[in-house]
Amino acid sequence: MGSGDYREWIELQSPTHTTSNGNTTTAFSEAATVKARVEALGGRELWAAQQAEAQTTWQVTIRYHQGLAPKADWRIKWGDLYLKITAPPRPDPRRRTWVLDCTETEA
Repeated sequence: MGSGDYREWIELQSPTHTTSNGNTTTAFSEAATVKARVEALGGRELWAAQQAEAQTTWQVTIRYHQGLAPKADWRIKWGDLYLKITAPPRPDPRRRTWVLDCTETEA
């Protein structure tokens, strides 16, 4: 992939879990802002409570950065859209890129 393939700015966000009175809350904070290639892979319909809900699957590719290792519980902020990383990130064999499989999620 050439440098022109990484056209989108994304914010990688890592979670922080806080427990108070037996309730756990999760807040996200910025881990890094990087250029990425963002591709919609397709959509499917989920049936929940007898209502159809469309869900889009995304593949986000970023360059490998020393010291930055995205994890499966992280999320991505891309403009007004939030993407949940759904699988362990896959580095390519030569450690040039990370491939992140994602689905849309609430903020």
